[in-house]
Amino acid sequence: MNNPDNKGLQEPIDAIAPLVAKYNTSYSRADIWALATLVSADVSIANSTTDTYPFTMTHIGRVDCDNANDSGVGGHDIALPSNDFTTHELLTFFKNEFNFDTDETVAIMGAHAVAEANRTNTGFGNIDREDGWVYNPVSWRLNNRYYDMLVGETTTWEMEHVTNTNGIPSRHQWFQQLPRNPQRPIMTNSDMALARNLTGYMGDDGDVSCDYVAASSSVSTVFKRKLRSLQTTTVACPIASETIAKMLEYKMDNEAFLFDFEMALAKMLLNGYDGGNTLTKIA
Repeated sequence: MNNPDNKGLQEPIDAIAPLVAKYNTSYSRADIWALATLVSADVSIANSTTDTYPFTMTHIGRVDCDNANDSGVGGHDIALPSNDFTTHELLTFFKNEFNFDTDETVAIMGAHAVAEANRTNTGFGNIDREDGWVYNPVSWRLNNRYYDMLVGETTTWEMEHVTNTNGIPSRHQWFQQLPRNPQRPIMTNSDMALARNLTGYMGDDGDVSCDYVAASSSVSTVFKRKLRSLQTTTVACPIASETIAKMLEYKMDNEAFLFDFEMALAKMLLNGYDGGNTLTKIA
């Protein structure tokens, strides 16, 4: 828990701990954590569509990590993926870690539709508030809102530097501020990498030297005045050609996103178990 990537995870670990203790003679902690993931997706889908997308627990028998205590704290120190991936780096990470193809990577990132950023945990976000990657994240709706935030002729984002203290790393993040809307969604460079190819434009600290849209774009005059208030460049970031088609598909087709997300999540929860062959199939 001293790894800054895990800051804030003690709360959900403590919430699940009584279930882990109650069923520890029948199921591993890893199985119960996997089930909690599926239940959360199930609940979020129920809030966003009348259609049924059951996130079913299909396998049990996952092995708990060594050296952890009963609640799961103290296991291996594994770093999360960078928040500053380019398109190629993002696709390579998910290929190497989960054997995901491009479409599966684009689909799994859609989980950010129900995500909020807490500045005191991750270093991303806004002071004294928890805004999300999308508008109204507290509605906990898992749908294609994430892609709608990143793709479109009038979609625009600005970059800013976030200075943090108390051991929390300072960040560069993207934000969107619409007129008369108090919410202020944020995105990381790794989110932006699904829509824009930041290769050659991103510094070692995550600062990006290109605009999300060109100044001559069809965005409104209000947006044009806001664009690049912290930087002087007017070079537009290139489109992420490897992922943009799937981004557009999910933006236009929520059903396609939900179907692909379900498949990608199921594959992720079997990661490391030879496609589930070393686990016990229960469904």
